[in-house]
Order: sequence, then C-alpha cells, then structure tokens
Amino acid sequence: MDIFGTSIGDGIIGAGISAIGGLLGNDQSAASAQAANEFSAQQYATRYQTTVKDMQAIKELLARVAGEQEESMVQIMAIRAMAKAEYSTNNIGHFGLAFSYYSHFTSPIRRYPDVLVHRLLDRYIQDQGLPNVAKLDLHCKHDSMMEKRAADAERASIKYKQVEYLLMRKDQIFSGKISGITNGGLFVELEGNKCEGFLPIEDLGFGFHFDKAAYIMVNQRGEEIHLGDELEVKVKSGDMLERQIIFSLVD
Repeated sequence: MDIFGTSIGDGIIGAGISAIGGLLGNDQSAASAQAANEFSAQQYATRYQTTVKDMQAIKELLARVAGEQEESMVQIMAIRAMAKAEYSTNNIGHFGLAFSYYSHFTSPIRRYPDVLVHRLLDRYIQDQGLPNVAKLDLHCKHDSMMEKRAADAERASIKYKQVEYLLMRKDQIFSGKISGITNGGLFVELEGNKCEGFLPIEDLGFGFHFDKAAYIMVNQRGEEIHLGDELEVKVKSGDMLERQIIFSLVD
C-alpha cells in the first residue's frame, strides 16, 4: 500500500499534476515532535541519548526502547503524538512515512478518497486534462471531516463497551501497565483485554507528584513511578455516558 501511495505520488504530484494526498505533512512535524517530546523527555533522552526532532529520531527512539518494559507504551504514545491525516491537493509529503510525495492510493479501495485518486489516475492516463482543483479541495475537506467523525465514533463505541465490560467485573483484580501520566494520576492499560482506565493520584499515597520534565511520578522518599510499570488494580467506578473507568490500587 505504501509503495503504491508513494509511486503514484512521485508520478503525479512530483510531475506537478493535482492529486489527493493522505497527508501527515512536514509542516505539522514541529507539533508532532513537541508532543512526542513529552514522553521522550529526561528519562528517555538521557537513557537512550536522543531527542525527537523528526521522524528518524522517533524511529531511533522506538528502536532503543525495544525489549524494555515501556516499549509498548512508548509505541502507543508515539502514534498518539503524530498529527492526524488530512486529505488535500496541496502536497506537503507524509511525515509518518517520511515520503516527499504521497497520494492516498489503496488497492483494494477502502475509502472514497481512494476512488477519487483512481479516477484522477484514469483521467491522466486517458489524457483528459487537469481536474477542477477547487472542486477536489471541497471533496478533500468533506472526506477529512467524515473520516475523523467515523474514527471518533469507532473509538467512542469501543470505550463504551470497555466500560460496560469492566463494570460487570468490579470485584476482579486486574494486572496492567501504566500507559500515561498526568498531574491528576495514572492511566492504566489492562493486560489481555487492553481496556484503559484512570488511577487518581490520591490512591498512590506517600505524597506522589508529577514531574513533567522527566515524565514520572515521584515522592519525597525518592520513589519513582514510570511509564510501563506494572501494577494491580480493581474497578472503583465507571460512567457509561462519559465512557470513563476509575481504578483503585490493589495493595
């Protein structure tokens, strides 16, 4: 799929002809790098001697955490940190794949933007001239909006069923890993079912606070809680409408 996308991009966009790109563009890389730095701060930059300035640096970071307890969590956060794709006739490359030219050409066709690219390709092969770029831009904006709406609905439905599932198992003890750290507490992803919930900082005890620079929880005793650390939790409460689960720590 990626080979098709970059081949079509090189052949059409590289030649200066209009096409639709599934973009994670270079102009968004600074925001992506800033977000990615939130989890590669001191503990990762120091331990693995890296900073996140571009896609290659992210790849190097992922390679260096391979085999470590936080590997899966860093992978997830790297994906979350990246800018989301938008369709456009304005080529800005593909940040995630590090391609200078990229067009959303998928076989088999999975999305309406794929249909548009196939139609454009056929148009150029038939030497029928350039398309109406303004009309294409309207298609791109609409398709980007609808794809985001569909992705949001999918995530919401999954989260809803996860909350429903966990509320039926309030007496069960779960093993999980820390998947996120904030001022208010920890996000914990459960092993096996991959459900995620929130563990409030008050449940940690011993005066823990969030060290944002190092992306860890630490207390006055010098004890630290890191991304990827394992712990056991129980379901304390849940809200189906808000699609939220609150955990309590098992001693």
